[in-house]
Amino acid sequence: MKCLLGVTVLVQMALAISVNAFAADGTIYRCGPDGRQWSQMPCEGSVRVTKPQDPEAEDVALAKARASSDAKLAAQMRTERLQREREQSRHISQAGGIKPTPMPTTTASNAGTKYKYIPPKK
Repeated sequence: MKCLLGVTVLVQMALAISVNAFAADGTIYRCGPDGRQWSQMPCEGSVRVTKPQDPEAEDVALAKARASSDAKLAAQMRTERLQREREQSRHISQAGGIKPTPMPTTTASNAGTKYKYIPPKK
């Protein structure tokens, strides 16, 4: 069983290496009626698509710097929001005697009615 497992792993690795070597030129083909299938080998009615270039090192560095800047800004905004929320809760607690009015309760006798029924006069 171990020998079979080892052979399977070796075959999978060989296939992965050969597929990567085959696609090294960056050519990919769109196949199928709507071009939704991708292949590394040409097929009937396929459209050749070249692999996009990897981003330049300068672009990667700029993207990382921007992500870092955005993270710092988000942390600063969070700190400011939490500070505002603490101040607001302090002001509410200092209001002292002002208490919210309780919501009216619904009883079984008035459940679902908004108005009192008044029968017509005769």
